[in-house]
Amino acid sequence: MTQRVYEVNHVGGNLQYAMDNARRVSELVKRHKLEMMSYWRFIKFEYNVFEEEIAKAFAEEIGFFFEALPGVGDPKVSDQRRFNNQFYIAESDRGRSLPSPEMAGQTCRLMMDQVAIDSAGDVFLCCAMPNVPALKIGAYLEMPEHEVLRARLQHNFCRSCTNPRRVATEEDRERIREAGLELSVGSSGLPMFPR
Repeated sequence: MTQRVYEVNHVGGNLQYAMDNARRVSELVKRHKLEMMSYWRFIKFEYNVFEEEIAKAFAEEIGFFFEALPGVGDPKVSDQRRFNNQFYIAESDRGRSLPSPEMAGQTCRLMMDQVAIDSAGDVFLCCAMPNVPALKIGAYLEMPEHEVLRARLQHNFCRSCTNPRRVATEEDRERIREAGLELSVGSSGLPMFPR
C-alpha cells in the first residue's frame, strides 16, 4: 500500500500512522488477551484495486480480519464534492419525515456491529459515511457505550440512508434496550422506537 494511493480516498490521511495504530491494537489485544475482532477494511476503487492483496497480507500479518468493500463513488470524480456537511444536514432534515427502519424490526449492521472513531477519538455515525460535523456523535472516551449507540440509532440521517438492513436479532434488541430504547409496537402494529 502506498501513501499516494491512500491519500486519494483519505484526504490528509497518513497511511503509516494508520498502519502503526493497527499494529498497536494488535499488540494490545494479544498482550491483554482481549476478546475482540479487529478488521482491516479495504475500499476498492479502480485506482487502488492493485493494492488489495498487499492490504490482505498486512491484515493477516497483524491478526486482523480482512474485508474488501466495493467503493461507492469515485473520490477522483468532482461530483463527489457535493457530499459535504451541508448535504448531510439536508439529508438528516429529510430523514425526520421518513419512517425509521426499526419500525419494521430492522437494524443496520453498521450501527450494531461496529463503531466509527476518528484519529481524534470522536465517534461518527458509521463507517459508510464521511466524518463531517453533521454526522459527529461525540467523544468516544466521554460517552458510555449505551449513549453512543442511542445517539447513533436516533440520528435522523439513518432514515434516509439506503444501506441494507437486517432483521433485528435478540442480541440487537437487548443492546437497544440497554441504550434506553425499545422496539415497541406502534399504532401501525409495527415495532418502533418511541420518540
